[in-house]
Amino acid sequence: MNWIEAASVALRRPRTIGYRARLILHYPRFRRIRNESLAMLTGASIAEADRMCREVESDREFTGEVRRRYREHLRYFPLPTDFMVAADGNTMFFSCVALYALTRIMRPEKIVETGGTPGKSSAFILRAIERNRAGHLWTVDLAPPPADGRELNPAEGHSFTPHGLTSGWAIPDALLERHTVVLGDAREKLPPLLESLGSIDVFIHDSDHSYQHMRWEFEAAFPYVRPGGVIWSDDILGHSAWPDFCRAHGLEQCDFTSQGAARKR
Repeated sequence: MNWIEAASVALRRPRTIGYRARLILHYPRFRRIRNESLAMLTGASIAEADRMCREVESDREFTGEVRRRYREHLRYFPLPTDFMVAADGNTMFFSCVALYALTRIMRPEKIVETGGTPGKSSAFILRAIERNRAGHLWTVDLAPPPADGRELNPAEGHSFTPHGLTSGWAIPDALLERHTVVLGDAREKLPPLLESLGSIDVFIHDSDHSYQHMRWEFEAAFPYVRPGGVIWSDDILGHSAWPDFCRAHGLEQCDFTSQGAARKR
């Protein structure tokens, strides 16, 4: 899709124009909230949190490769608003940038995440690990069914796997050295992985977003997160699993938009 075609599509969908305009209008406020949350979570200054976010946003070699993969396999056209966020937390890269900044600031050695398909969050974390020259990411992912050749839009990239690809297909090849993928259901694969690692620095939930499963993942990972380590959750707005967990363990929430984060005391 070229710019002329993109403009033509936008003109046929006036609500899309309004949606993008709202993203631009509210972006400075959401960016400020993200920086404040990252600073509270990590102990860094707000200026340092902002600097780390801008570092990856201006990394055109990396973001260009991730976007190229999206364009190759999905009906995706890159826009500046992809780095912004809606009030409901809907975004392409806004929360990925935050995970990059978290990794750059805290320099964790062991990161475990659940979910991962298509791997854009994983890619941002791995880019930060590469910049840190330290750390490793383990991803537990139950890859979705193949699309059977059907062209997918970006929202369907989490529900189907493009033909011939597998989990993490959006991750640039140069970043795979510090990445281990564990394919399968988190209820089966996560406990033995955590036991084998002994302790971890960061745990990230991004798989099944039901209350029962989110609460189970938080409780399963919590004993393995080292003191001072971070628990992070995507999609916390659908129910109370995240605040219930934080309340049960006396954790201070450092949340923004649809992302939940807390540091283990």
